[in-house]
Amino acid sequence: MNSQPGLTLAVIVKNEAELLAGLLHHHRDLYDAAVVVDTGSTDNSKEVAVKAGAKVLQHQWADDFSAARNQGLDAITTPWVLQMDCDERLDPSSFMELKEIVKGPADFCLELPINNYTSTAKGGEWSEIQPENQPWCENAVGYMRTCPVRLFPNLPNLRFQGVVHENLLSGIENFGLKIVRGTQLIHHTGLLNAEGRDRREILYTRLLQKKVSQVPNDLNALAEYSRILVSKGELAKAETLLLHGLSNENKMGLNPHANLLLIEIQARLGKLDLALERIGPTIHQHPNHLLCWVQASALHIATGQPQKAKIYLEQGLKLFPTSAVLRQLEAKV
Repeated sequence: MNSQPGLTLAVIVKNEAELLAGLLHHHRDLYDAAVVVDTGSTDNSKEVAVKAGAKVLQHQWADDFSAARNQGLDAITTPWVLQMDCDERLDPSSFMELKEIVKGPADFCLELPINNYTSTAKGGEWSEIQPENQPWCENAVGYMRTCPVRLFPNLPNLRFQGVVHENLLSGIENFGLKIVRGTQLIHHTGLLNAEGRDRREILYTRLLQKKVSQVPNDLNALAEYSRILVSKGELAKAETLLLHGLSNENKMGLNPHANLLLIEIQARLGKLDLALERIGPTIHQHPNHLLCWVQASALHIATGQPQKAKIYLEQGLKLFPTSAVLRQLEAKV
């Protein structure tokens, strides 16, 4: 039951005292309450949260991000919830807009764009740093953009699902809630820390293996686990997993990331004809996805079709004029 107005900041933490302190301080003018779920910290994360006025809950970690997040949701009493991680910061320019949103009825979900900053180039979905983002990413050379639901109503059965890469989509569908694409930017700097990035990859690999075994047809899980396999050079295994997940032709449009990753894998395996067959329908279904245009251009260059590559590059650059990767491909034709 919602017993107070406004917005609750919901966070899970383990041994991130300094980042947590920064998160709570940075957003203090935005939230009305904060709930912090501690999953086993041995530093002073709990004391930091209490000092900042947050409600702190202890959670016995069991390799399940949803379970931890849902414990926090059970303790929230405001109509709105903002989910954040300790290494994320909302751009302050968006605070006033969000404060106005949460004054209204809590009857929709808001997707928020996240710039995931990286210290190295990461392929077609990677973009160069823009000058206005420099203060947030001193050691970054670029970022990858994601856009998950982060602001949502506090409803009794709207809960996260999935042991990793958890989401609210099933509950959103059950409630018939509208999902709105917001413009309020989140800056994520966690991938710039090599030690933390390595720990994260080890944990996520284990949890994704668990998720894939539990829900073998989950395209998101298959795509994420396959991406890890690709990073380890296990291309054939990743291809087999994705072909299984995308075996129903109608699924191609459900997850562009899974389909585009399969195209990348097939190209790297030398199966260029198969990759070309798949890229056309993918662009048709996802024309606003940068990686579609990158892969289409690269495939036609690789197969000796520069004129077709130029057509894709021209169309792609109209949609993404600042794409460094498309500009690099343009120089090759």
